[in-house]
Amino acid sequence: RYLMPEEIATLLSALKIKSQTVYEQAFLAINTGLRFSEVAGLRWGDVNWDTGTLAILDGKTGSRTVFFNKAVAEMLKAKKNQEKTALVFPDKKGRKQTLISRTFQRVADELFNKDVNDRRLKVTFHTLRHSFGTHVYLNTGDLYLTQKSLGHKTLVMAQRYAKMSDQKLSKAFTIMSDILKAEEDKIAKFPKQRKYSE
Repeated sequence: RYLMPEEIATLLSALKIKSQTVYEQAFLAINTGLRFSEVAGLRWGDVNWDTGTLAILDGKTGSRTVFFNKAVAEMLKAKKNQEKTALVFPDKKGRKQTLISRTFQRVADELFNKDVNDRRLKVTFHTLRHSFGTHVYLNTGDLYLTQKSLGHKTLVMAQRYAKMSDQKLSKAFTIMSDILKAEEDKIAKFPKQRKYSE
């Protein structure tokens, strides 16, 4: 399950109404492909304004560098505390958050998960990372770039994005048959009146 652009916009808008912090965390994740643990562990000293990069230290697959776009830069600069040792998203006691906010899941459930029973198809915070990777691959067709942007050590994990793209590609070959079938259905429903000469 990954989110389409309009779904991402809907989710972010709903989160912004409920919680500015949760919105900012989600906004960062969807724009960079960061895991929640990486968002929660980010410190201001990890932000390099000159190069437009984030130093992700001790991530799940080791340390890596992540680039951020202009929108993320504006969001980060609008935040008040930028002391190098301080967390970007601390909990109320200034410590690292260990759990994803319930607000995120409540909003996601309300928008996307009402009739979804298969947990693999439910929208969660990790869906943001998955959506980032999917859209990187769909828009570039570059599996190596997708691998590097997500911090995967090998192409094995990144290859699932190529499979998703192949599924989408296969659907393209059904478009014409769907169009023709729709036209046949219209003709069958409203047959033209033919005039026959006597």
